Amino acid sequence: MSSTARVARNTAALAAGNLITKILSLAFLVYVARRLGDLGFGEFSTAMALVGFVSVLPNYLARPYLVRETARARDRAGRLLDQVAVSNIALSLLVFGGLWLVAPRLGYDAPTVNAIALLGFALVFDSVANSYHSALAGFERLDYSAVINVANTLLTVALGVAVLLAGGGLQALIGAYVAAKVVTLLLARRALRLLAVRTSVGFDPQMLWALHAGAWPFFITTLFVMIYQRLDIVILSFFRKPEEVGHYNAAYKLMEGMGLIAASFVQAVYPVMSRLFVERPDRLALAYRQSLRYLLAFLVPAAAGLTVVAWDLVPACFGPTFVPAAVALMILVWGQLLDGLNPLLAQALRAADRERTVAWITGVGAATNIVANLILIPPFGLYGASVATVISFGVVLWLNQRGLAKVLGRSEIAGPLARTAAAALAMAAAMWFLRQYALLDLGRGWRAAAMVLTGCLAYPLAAWLLGVLNREDRRLLGDLARAKFRRQRTTP
Repeated sequence: MSSTARVARNTAALAAGNLITKILSLAFLVYVARRLGDLGFGEFSTAMALVGFVSVLPNYLARPYLVRETARARDRAGRLLDQVAVSNIALSLLVFGGLWLVAPRLGYDAPTVNAIALLGFALVFDSVANSYHSALAGFERLDYSAVINVANTLLTVALGVAVLLAGGGLQALIGAYVAAKVVTLLLARRALRLLAVRTSVGFDPQMLWALHAGAWPFFITTLFVMIYQRLDIVILSFFRKPEEVGHYNAAYKLMEGMGLIAASFVQAVYPVMSRLFVERPDRLALAYRQSLRYLLAFLVPAAAGLTVVAWDLVPACFGPTFVPAAVALMILVWGQLLDGLNPLLAQALRAADRERTVAWITGVGAATNIVANLILIPPFGLYGASVATVISFGVVLWLNQRGLAKVLGRSEIAGPLARTAAAALAMAAAMWFLRQYALLDLGRGWRAAAMVLTGCLAYPLAAWLLGVLNREDRRLLGDLARAKFRRQRTTP
């Protein structure tokens, strides 16, 4: 199978899997928010954010590093994963002990403290499963990862709904989450065996030391990314009531939905870029520029559409008490636009062995995020956190562009970006006009659904008229479609 076909297969598998998991997760979060109320959902959001923030330590051997090493030397994947598991388990237990001691002293109420401790224990299973997912990505079998993620989400939702219907509260809900993580680990291990990857081949202190020595730039990068993606909720929980934390998390989860396809595409293309840098470095720049144009063609209209529909979408999903989250979402989607591009630029730099550059850039972004949150959250709450997120993502994007230009040259995307923006503006105008003059009598849920459908129809038409995809893009997509059709015809 060609690199293009593998990227297409993995992107489609991840996008489909992520779409399923996101829809299920979002529906589940809506149910949790309505079941637990503002206060309970705020406690849940606080615990998830804090544990998610410290989870960077058990995952010291970060995913991008493991993907790259596996893609370059698949024959030693089993030995590599054994050493990673040793590191993950030891560091997870260390973090769990730290959370158990520190959480009661942070000023949170008892349900939040207990939830933090349970989630800390789940890191033991989650960190090892993450390393297995990295190996699957290195083998370019992201379709396996997608199936496992869907299974994990289904199990989490099923167990979570069951315990909430049975009258359980926050702690029972977190217990369901832990149980799902255990099963996910077993499924990921089984997927590796299907690829003939055998773990349990022994402890190798020399390899473990080499892995830790090589992984530190990736770890620093992951730490900084975690700071500017998670620390805002943690800081917000110190300055504001749990209800406001819940409102911000609701907006953030809706915002993350638009990054699903972008993240799937970047994950699929990264192993290919890593291999191109070694085998065909002249093709790396072309692969990056094409990928950047494709991401813009999706992210720009997604941000514009969510801005228009936010005022109806948020209360339709979470209830009328979550109206403050609508304004936060209208701000955050533009941060997601920037952050949807950042992983591609960072992965291109990593593929070219510039992981230290990525670490430095994300460090600047993390520092910017901390300062902006500390300045903006006390007076403005969740709206200040939203603006701080956009600022930090923008700084990282600007620095990533400067760093990548030194490696691959400047990306000439002004023309494609202008055409994409014009098509997105036409789509947003059609959605707004429909809301103002045809849908005012509908309920929020039906109005949001009608506007989303209008956007899905209007943007492709506007993009076609304005030439968002050039002849080369259309030929590539046509070749992929024809290749898929031929495989279907020849498969018995």
